[in-house]
Amino acid sequence: ESLKLRVNVKIENGLLGVSMTMTNKYCILPTSSSIEEEKKLSTILKGCKMIKIQISLSSLPFSDFIGFFTVGNNHGLLVSNLITKSEYNSLCIQFPKGLPVILWDSNLNGISNYMVTNDKCTLLGHGIEKYFFKLRRIFKTKIANIKKRGFFIANKWNVVLNNRCAIIQLSIKGLRYELLKYLGIPFYVYCPVTGQVGHHIIMNDFVCLYDSLRGSLFYRRDGINVIKLKDL
Repeated sequence: ESLKLRVNVKIENGLLGVSMTMTNKYCILPTSSSIEEEKKLSTILKGCKMIKIQISLSSLPFSDFIGFFTVGNNHGLLVSNLITKSEYNSLCIQFPKGLPVILWDSNLNGISNYMVTNDKCTLLGHGIEKYFFKLRRIFKTKIANIKKRGFFIANKWNVVLNNRCAIIQLSIKGLRYELLKYLGIPFYVYCPVTGQVGHHIIMNDFVCLYDSLRGSLFYRRDGINVIKLKDL
């Protein structure tokens, strides 16, 4: 039976998926998170290397959009070329040994808008088919090109993945059979009040974290901890 925990951790902008990137091996946090917050997450995310970085853009000063500029799995991390050299070097120094941090050299600056991955499959959104072989080498997965359907694009915001399940929005549940063909894992539906499911949820194979925005999360008893992050 799934274990439900309620943990109070303050996330500054309230968009957990935009602020953080997490796998079984690492969790990247904004430097604005406090030592207390980091300790709480370290206790929850046992075995994860905690990495803190500030990403500051000239157009978005003091931004903590780490989740927006990174896509990763347990084989490595892909980072937008919008970050500075010093920020990239900081990531590389803190990153677990043996895992590559790849600076994306294309014009797709918000890379999270175009792809989502776990350790077995990478789903590509519309228009980036030419990067098929490059992404397969980086993530060490099979690649699936998902055709655009209305407003749906296969990316980090519409589909939240780990290696055991996927969480999607109710509005795209009609695609679950096509996605199931590529992923081969169970699907659950999350209905946030506003925004996209990936804005509010991150997970690895053991823990699912979601922020304080209200919504309905439907899941089966698959051994994944569901933790509520609520602003203090």
